[in-house]
Amino acid sequence: MINIRRQDIGLGKTAGGGSGGSFASHRRAAAAPPPAIETEENLLQNANYLSQVPNFAQIMRADPEQWMNTPWAERKKIVERATREIIAATPEAQDTPFGTPLTFGEWKPLGSALARNAKRRHLTQPELNENTVQMNASQLRTREPQTIANTILHEVAHGIDDWGGGHGDRWAKKHRMLLDRHGMTERKVEQIHWDTDREHAARMVRKIVGTCQRDPTHISYRDGMPRSRMYICTQGACRGVPQAERLISYARNPQYIG
Repeated sequence: MINIRRQDIGLGKTAGGGSGGSFASHRRAAAAPPPAIETEENLLQNANYLSQVPNFAQIMRADPEQWMNTPWAERKKIVERATREIIAATPEAQDTPFGTPLTFGEWKPLGSALARNAKRRHLTQPELNENTVQMNASQLRTREPQTIANTILHEVAHGIDDWGGGHGDRWAKKHRMLLDRHGMTERKVEQIHWDTDREHAARMVRKIVGTCQRDPTHISYRDGMPRSRMYICTQGACRGVPQAERLISYARNPQYIG
């Protein structure tokens, strides 16, 4: 028998039903943060730090616009390597309250969540227990570098917290500790991520764009190419026009970044 408890960061509900509740309606900040030993600027100039987490440091200092314009396949590799680096550089990840070391899990669809810490406990075979960080490519593809860096630390904080910790005070203290440790002292501890303007705009740009043959100002978007090309425009004055004159033609959206 396997029990599963999962903690998400995103705009939907928590999969594990922990103390955090709904991400859309709750947010909790930690107590006043302790003085930071390092600042982001100092860390990014520290050769020892750069050697330990080069990919995470690359995300931290990335220009948001250049980051968004980089092909997602390249960014995805950087994000995964950065997550593995942070886990390896976190001593608490090797001896967690859950009893199982934290590791990187996999990329998988997680709905509106950016990432998730998944804890699996096998009641009869403890050696099969899992404590992993899972990442959501469809959501992280449209996120800015600082958001991704915070997401990684958010989930690592869940990973070094106990089973069912949710977004309570213990988790908040661990997240605060990781933010301070990695130079993100100005970042608030939040259980929900709020889109920036750039992220919202990127999220609205979808892979396929459809254009009405009769009126090119009538545009629609899709995530994939339709199985049938015979779609009819129903916008505005097109409703009163013969269907053969208002077919929609689909093509890859040139503004799509991925």
